[in-house]
Amino acid sequence: MFPAPGDAVAIVPAYNEERCIGRTLDALCGARESGALQGIVVVDDGSKDRTGAIARGYGVDVLENTHFGVPWNHGKLYSFVHGLRESLPRAPGVVLASDADLLTLTPSMVEDFLGLFRERDLGMLIGTYLQGSDWFSAPRCPAHLSGFRAMRAGLLAPFYDPSRRGEFPWMASALALRRWEGYALETVINAIMPDDAVRYVDMPLTSRERGGSCGARAINEAIGLGNAITRRDITYGKRHFLGALARSAA
Repeated sequence: MFPAPGDAVAIVPAYNEERCIGRTLDALCGARESGALQGIVVVDDGSKDRTGAIARGYGVDVLENTHFGVPWNHGKLYSFVHGLRESLPRAPGVVLASDADLLTLTPSMVEDFLGLFRERDLGMLIGTYLQGSDWFSAPRCPAHLSGFRAMRAGLLAPFYDPSRRGEFPWMASALALRRWEGYALETVINAIMPDDAVRYVDMPLTSRERGGSCGARAINEAIGLGNAITRRDITYGKRHFLGALARSAA
C-alpha cells in the first residue's frame, strides 16, 4: 500500500514536563540505541521549568517555541508542526508522535509498536492508554485522541506543503491559530488520514494525572472540531482495533 519506510523519527511536544519527560526519553533513547528509532526531536513549548535542559541532557534534538525571540507556549499542534518541519531534512519515512509524560513506556514497547506498524503496512497506528498513574482506576484515553501514534511521513504532507492541501481547505486556518487547547493535534491528524490506513492497539501505558484539560469538555470539543472540519466520523470503529500489543516489555 505504501512505499517502504525510511528512518523513524520521534517528535515529542513538551510543556512543563520536567517530572515526566526523563522517563519518556529513557524509552525513546533505548529504542534509538537498538535501531528502531533514528532520531528524537523534543519541542519545548515555552516551558517555565527544566523540561528543555533535561531533554538536552539526553543528547536529543531540542527545539524551542518562541515569540519575538522569547520562549512562548504555542500549544501542542504548533509544536508538532514545528518539529515535523525541522525533521524534513532527514527525510524520515515514519514519524512517531509521543506525549512527553508516558510513565510506563519502555524501549521494547516502542520497538514492538513500530514493528507492528511496519509489519501491517499501515498509514497510522495509534497506541491507546490510560490517563493518570493508577492502572486500575484511571480513565482510558479515547483511542482516536491518543498522543502516541506512528504515521507515514508522506501522509503528513498537508502540514508542511501548501500544495498538498487541496482536500483540506480548512488546514491553513487551523495552523494559523497557534494556541489550540485539548486534542486539536490528534483531531487534525485524524482528519487527514485515510480511514482504511488506520489501526489502533492497546498498550500497557499510563500518562501522568493531567487534570481538567483531558476531561469530558476537551474530548467533546475535539469531536466537535473533527466533525466541523471533516463532516465525517473520525472516532474509528472496532474494525480498526488490532487487540493488545503482542509483547509487553520489561
